[in-house]
Amino acid sequence: MVSTAADRYRVSLVAAILRWLSFTERRAVLVVSRDGYILWSRPASWLEVGAFVRTAGRTVPVPTDSLATGHET
Repeated sequence: MVSTAADRYRVSLVAAILRWLSFTERRAVLVVSRDGYILWSRPASWLEVGAFVRTAGRTVPVPTDSLATGHET
C-alpha cells in the first residue's frame, strides 16, 4: 500500500515510508542497508527506546537471520 501511495503522490518509496512512520501507531522501523550493512534507520516513534539501530560512527551488519539478507531460516 505504501508503494501505491508513493506512486500516486510521485514521491520515493523512502519518502512515503518516512511519512507513514510519522503518523502510524504501529511499532515499526525503517532500516536502510547496502551490501549487507545498515546505513541508517528511523523508528515510528522516537520515544520507543531501542526501536532503531545506532549507526553513527559504527559499521553495523544486517543480522544474518533478517529477512533483508534473502536467506531463509
